[in-house]
Amino acid sequence: IPYSTQYGFFIYEDANNNLIQKNTIENNKIAVYIKSNSNQIADNQLTDNDIGIYFLDEASDNIASGNSIKQSAVYAIYTKVRGGLENILGANSVFKNRKDIEGKEIN
Repeated sequence: IPYSTQYGFFIYEDANNNLIQKNTIENNKIAVYIKSNSNQIADNQLTDNDIGIYFLDEASDNIASGNSIKQSAVYAIYTKVRGGLENILGANSVFKNRKDIEGKEIN
């Protein structure tokens, strides 16, 4: 999924229990945007995006593992979710990103 003006994958609110696996996602603003629950992002190649994987607001119980995230202009993985919510970041490979992983809690 190359050169989208916004997102490679946009998984929003009640779109739960999705599997995003074995994709090549490159040159997007955000490769994988998750604002829902219980999704799995696995074994993808994310290259030259502004943000590789972005968890936002109520995103919870998601798993990101086995992904190769390279050359992100801003973050490889960015999480900005409400306090008490959890997402699992498994064995992802991050390389030559401006910042690899950043997390913030919102109220």
